[in-house]
Amino acid sequence: MTIIAVELLAIRMLLDRVHSEQNIDRGESVSTSGDSLSAIDALELSRSVCRPNLVNEILQLQIEIPNNITFVWIPIVILEFKAMKQLTDEQILQ
Repeated sequence: MTIIAVELLAIRMLLDRVHSEQNIDRGESVSTSGDSLSAIDALELSRSVCRPNLVNEILQLQIEIPNNITFVWIPIVILEFKAMKQLTDEQILQ
């Protein structure tokens, strides 16, 4: 499975949960982040060459969900930097 496929699958799983969740208020904004710009681009463009069915499933779920869904791209380099900085800060405190 490719990175874009895994990222799209994770997004679909999130939307499935939002769709079925009773504790999320209608109209409440929901955001999710990921490090696959290709996956977010595929959703923004409403098409994907490698996973068109999965993209269509996600887009259909978005229509059915009464919440505003926001997808945020965070490059993995930023996440790795934050993890390294936290580790360094913890070592300094010891």
